Amino acid sequence: MKKKYLERKRIADIENAKYEMQRNVRVELYTPDFIEKIEKSFNLSKLARYPDLSILTKKIAEFNNIQENQILITSGIDSGIKTAFEMLTEEKKSKAIYLTPTYAMYKVYADAFEVEMIAVESENSLSINYKSILEKIDSNIDILFLPNPHIPIEHIFSTKEIEEILIKAEKHNVIVFVDEAYFMFGSETMISYIEKFENLIVARTFSKGFGLPAIRLGFLVANEKLISYLSSRRFAHETNFLSSEIAIWAMDNFNLFESYIKEIQESKEWIRNKLSELGFNVFGEKTNTLLIDFGSSEKAKNFAKLLRNDGFIVKSNIQKPFDKYILFTIGKMETMELFYQAVQKYIKEIF
Repeated sequence: MKKKYLERKRIADIENAKYEMQRNVRVELYTPDFIEKIEKSFNLSKLARYPDLSILTKKIAEFNNIQENQILITSGIDSGIKTAFEMLTEEKKSKAIYLTPTYAMYKVYADAFEVEMIAVESENSLSINYKSILEKIDSNIDILFLPNPHIPIEHIFSTKEIEEILIKAEKHNVIVFVDEAYFMFGSETMISYIEKFENLIVARTFSKGFGLPAIRLGFLVANEKLISYLSSRRFAHETNFLSSEIAIWAMDNFNLFESYIKEIQESKEWIRNKLSELGFNVFGEKTNTLLIDFGSSEKAKNFAKLLRNDGFIVKSNIQKPFDKYILFTIGKMETMELFYQAVQKYIKEIF
């Protein structure tokens, strides 16, 4: 049987990009002394063996206060989304609910697995009424993808709202896939609910709060029965030795990453106040990003081009009607001070 063919392209590196602030990951590169700390923890003789991922699984379980049999290691949340489509939907028969605008790979995998996507559109007020999600849940739906916080508009669902969604979804045999990529920046988690709801999957990544997107590592959390089913078609080794060792080291040294998260939250508040003083409407609360309202798509795109002159790459091609916003990732205070200087320099060319 022929599979649907999709043309895919890799995202190319951007020339003259000193500060990549468009992909919602750590802005600054790691320093040599930080890298040295990681390297000292490796036993590279193990490169001659297949990775023992039971050690990683055990560490993730301890770190998140869950059981090892409730975890499936994935290549970032991206692989978790692919696994959900592969295992929980049928080609040309299934329907899934997703929020818009959102991470592009939800739609990519839907097209690849030929699943009809039912959109719940974000409101102009940068919010989503969770009741509009409830209205779309019925027995024709197989899975609901619910990023929380929801990027790029950063709507945040409360655990009470998600619980209400889970209750209705359970009545209709709908799986709820909660994407918690950004939870380390202050939002609530649904992990403690996996025993209560057999239809709940929680997805996590080492890319955002840990700031380690290059290791391509994440995991799914659900009840033992569901994880066993999702694991039935997993790779023999879901990740490699180096990624596993770095993730274990990161969890053992979480104080270093916790300190960075606190630093990001402080610089975020500082730049928000500075931009507000310039007259901008600025939005963002519990992720490592902020949205700036430029009033029109043209002004947002033009300002993004100007910022590139100083090496700042920001996101300005958000889906309509949110194309009047610029989305940018928060860096350390020194970075945000330079960013603010660039904003001051170019603001008169736009307004």
